[in-house]
Amino acid sequence: MAAFNKLGNGCLREQGGFPAADLLGPEHRLHHLLGNHQVPNPQGRHQGFAEAAHIQHRWVVEHPLNGGRMSRCLAPGTQLCLSFAVTNEWVMSKSAYHHSANYESVVLFGRAVQVTGNDEFDAAFEAIINQLEPGRWEQVRAPSLSERKATALFRIPIEEGAFKSRSGGPSEEPGDMALPVWHGLLPAGS
Repeated sequence: MAAFNKLGNGCLREQGGFPAADLLGPEHRLHHLLGNHQVPNPQGRHQGFAEAAHIQHRWVVEHPLNGGRMSRCLAPGTQLCLSFAVTNEWVMSKSAYHHSANYESVVLFGRAVQVTGNDEFDAAFEAIINQLEPGRWEQVRAPSLSERKATALFRIPIEEGAFKSRSGGPSEEPGDMALPVWHGLLPAGS
């Protein structure tokens, strides 16, 4: 298995977790690269990923519709690229040129392996549900046989990855500081 690559301000380390674990929030978006086709997938972590602890163990879980396009593309174990990004803040500058964004992003590469064992399937499904609310799995009905058959489950071991982020305020030119315009950080989405 290849070592993780370093990119930008962050680093995916060979051992332990990495900053990308925090990128899998419900408001974040996923893109798949299947062959030569990028496939935007407007889903949050609660629809497609086991909890961040699984990323610390160097794999991600995807659970598409059994027989659907995504499961057909993943089944052969072809090379897969997953990318996640979140914009945390808009960086407002006194200069149009220096406007920016504070963000975190990660790109992961791996090959999907279909999960067929009941124990691994249950553990991954439980992790997906419990990340919405800890302990939720114990409160709800487990998937029925027909629901299990409708769900394909893939474990994607992370072979390589890169993390990049930006944080901090605007970079201002000294001559722009006297301009009578506000500068600073705005939460993304405001």
